[in-house]
Amino acid sequence: MRFGPTGISVTPAERYEGAAGNRWPMSIMPAPGELLSSWLHRLAYANGIPPHYFGALLGAPGQNWSARLDRAMPDRILQFLGEHTTYPWKTSRL
Repeated sequence: MRFGPTGISVTPAERYEGAAGNRWPMSIMPAPGELLSSWLHRLAYANGIPPHYFGALLGAPGQNWSARLDRAMPDRILQFLGEHTTYPWKTSRL
């Protein structure tokens, strides 16, 4: 909304999906030496998603989902993270 000499004008904002594509609103880089599970929890919170639901979104539901990913990260999850964050994931090993 803007106030101008002729009154108030309202310009609709571009839809987020059109502006950002399939990227999540917040993309944070892992800290040096940070465990993958810690970064995934920070990424979830930064995007307003409780970690429990974030695990299900990644295709790793259940308890201790993030600790399991610390030990073995499936390529499909690496690809998913690469599509939705700005971090350049490789679908081999971290």
